[in-house]
Amino acid sequence: MKYILTLLCTACLSISLSAQSNDIQQAAQAALRDMQQLVNGENYKMIGLDSPDALKGASTGSPIAIQVIGLEAVRKFQGSQNEVQSILEAHNRVFVPVLSNGKVISAIALDKSDKGWKTASLGMAAPIEEYNKVIRENNLDDKAYMVWVPSLNQYFVARGQGSNLQFASIGQSVGDQSRGKFVSASDALKLLQPVAQQYNGLPW
Repeated sequence: MKYILTLLCTACLSISLSAQSNDIQQAAQAALRDMQQLVNGENYKMIGLDSPDALKGASTGSPIAIQVIGLEAVRKFQGSQNEVQSILEAHNRVFVPVLSNGKVISAIALDKSDKGWKTASLGMAAPIEEYNKVIRENNLDDKAYMVWVPSLNQYFVARGQGSNLQFASIGQSVGDQSRGKFVSASDALKLLQPVAQQYNGLPW
């Protein structure tokens, strides 16, 4: 039953984002305006910017949907494709790229609450730029999404469903899986398991 529900959630992910696109963009644009006012010569590096003027003329890109896999789920993973689909959890967070001349220079994380979308964090330019690169190189449509393993600070681009679900690692390589290259989701998680087993709980 959980597997079926997860499939349905994944299928609805892009529909849900599309329906909320205006609200997300309004929240992201408000956050960008705040960033533009607050960034100065002393704090620009804290959110990964190259210069205090990097946000001049910047704009927001398309929101990226997220699903999460918990640390214990990775540790206990038995290796089947259907199991991967069942341990994916919906997340009330989206990442919105901040663009300058077509390049990702930062990102805004927005969390959904009863009062709407609120800024959760800023930064993460590198993994978001890598995500967009994978999307472009593989001609993926809006059915692709990001998978996040928070405890291990690991991100994947996900495409497909069920037995066809595939992950491409971004931000950092996993085992011998090259960054940006798709493998079956089960193989990606099996490569991640040794890292999960050795993780000591300290922040990355």
